[in-house]
Amino acid sequence: MRTESEVKEKFDELYTRELQKKYARYLTKGYRNCRYNNVHRVRENGRIGFCHHPEIANTDVDGTFTLVACNDDDTARKCKCFECKNTEKSVLDEFLKELQNPSECGKRYPKIAVLLWFLQRMPDTEATRFGRVRAWLGRLFGQQQG
Repeated sequence: MRTESEVKEKFDELYTRELQKKYARYLTKGYRNCRYNNVHRVRENGRIGFCHHPEIANTDVDGTFTLVACNDDDTARKCKCFECKNTEKSVLDEFLKELQNPSECGKRYPKIAVLLWFLQRMPDTEATRFGRVRAWLGRLFGQQQG
């Protein structure tokens, strides 16, 4: 059986690792993270991202609106108009919201969910088999003495 400090240490390790993965995914310069990228469904081509930045997507002289496809990370990295739509705070808030919902946490982060459950049960002396047996004996002998 692990001690509470070992469980807390493992929780901190997993929490930090998963949060760093989230930061890497949502704060990098990629087309999914650009404020100006909007994904549209294009017939027979699936879903394609297009840049809606005013300097890139513009209206031609004849009134035609021109969109530039931005559907891969290389294009986004080279773009001078890229603005990340996420912040560290928004990523952290979303991560904490996922952890607070037990079903969401269990689905996305099963190891963290188990550790959270275990840590929530730690103060309860009846959480361990020995604690349950001791509580049962206390109730049993407490009733006989009274």
